[in-house]
Amino acid sequence: MFGDVGMDEILDGSNVCINSLGGLYENGKAYDIRTKLRVANAYLSAKAKNNGVEPNINKIAGECQVTWYFVNKVKLELLLHQRVLTPEEIRRNSAAPRGPGALTLSSYEKFIILQLCIEEPSRSLSGYREWLYHLTGKESAQAQSAVFSSMVTSMKPI
Repeated sequence: MFGDVGMDEILDGSNVCINSLGGLYENGKAYDIRTKLRVANAYLSAKAKNNGVEPNINKIAGECQVTWYFVNKVKLELLLHQRVLTPEEIRRNSAAPRGPGALTLSSYEKFIILQLCIEEPSRSLSGYREWLYHLTGKESAQAQSAVFSSMVTSMKPI
């Protein structure tokens, strides 16, 4: 009875999608900790096999059926925290304190944001906030928004 039913029909109406590598993900939700641990294990194993040399991120992504961006995210967590963070930890830590001075950015902070944009143009606003907070201890979505607007305006050709 179910032999003629494809995966698309099974997933129809759900929030679950299939990525280009055949992996399943729930649209709008972070991968669970088991997926992060599987990717971390694959990354660390590949790095060990390479005698400590950076492994091919795309190859790990294909093996784990996740995007290269997710593998890179796990790699950065391993570098920064020496472990992977649970989705709960990420949510808990993303609400970094805001306060006076949050609407102004120094030239250094603008430079960091620009570098983050060059490194990963598809980074989410919360990703910029988290990295800016991690590197400088300062965070503000409003300030970043204003800076992005002014940067984009100043980069447009005349």
